[in-house]
Amino acid sequence: MLRHGLRIVGVGHRRCFGNWISKHGQQAAPPTVVVHGGAWAFPDEMDGPSLLGVQRASQRGFAVLTSGGTAVDAVVAAVSVLEEDPAFDAGRGSALNSDGNVEMDALLVDGHSMRAGAVCGVSNTLHPIELARCKSFCQRDGRH
Repeated sequence: MLRHGLRIVGVGHRRCFGNWISKHGQQAAPPTVVVHGGAWAFPDEMDGPSLLGVQRASQRGFAVLTSGGTAVDAVVAAVSVLEEDPAFDAGRGSALNSDGNVEMDALLVDGHSMRAGAVCGVSNTLHPIELARCKSFCQRDGRH
């Protein structure tokens, strides 16, 4: 049986850290990381691997946030987990194009600064999200 819609959502959220204080000294909500593994019709036997993958991804992103990393750092960490997992159509699990080759796209946007980086049709890399990050966040002098 195939089901349609969002695959599985993993959430990393902990209440055991006490009160979160923002950089402005105000009480803030604790960080929450939500990861979804795609929206497509997937077979029932993918439930277990999909759930485990999004849980690992959200936990990795949450660990980055709670250790002082930025939201961008957390997103890259979480997406990298999905790219390493063959259960997802990303990185290692990418679908093949009509020529039988892997071509991957990635986009990363920092909602605070509105900086963005993207790559399209890349291959021979496990983490296209890292390439997208470098397109916006590593290059500031115009070199490619």
